[in-house]
Amino acid sequence: MKIEYPAELAQLGAMLAETEEAAADLGVDQSRRLLLVLIAEELIVNIINHAYAATGRGFVHIELQEADADTVLLTIIDKGMEFNPLNKKQPNLAADLNERQVGGLGIYLTRQLAANMDYTRIDDCNRISVSFSKTA
Repeated sequence: MKIEYPAELAQLGAMLAETEEAAADLGVDQSRRLLLVLIAEELIVNIINHAYAATGRGFVHIELQEADADTVLLTIIDKGMEFNPLNKKQPNLAADLNERQVGGLGIYLTRQLAANMDYTRIDDCNRISVSFSKTA
């Protein structure tokens, strides 16, 4: 699956529906599909809310393909501001809620759920790739 949408919250439902349908077509178990869609939602919402802050408009390109018999690869690409989520400091989960920094929990959750997460910046594009097991 390869799709591209405007980076707008109004498009989020359609992006996630196509991602879930493609995951089902690739044999991802229903419970794992829900987690995969959660990961996609977190990454896409971050792009919509932050990547295009300077320009106000952009796109989200989503690819989902089979990496091997047991794994799918979700890749999300944008041309927004450079941001490597792997450089984001992990949140201090032991800290009191009032003492925690705002943000970072979604990226933390994504890293915990994914088998692997990779970031590259190529041709002025942020490219986040997440490997995800088809079954629990």
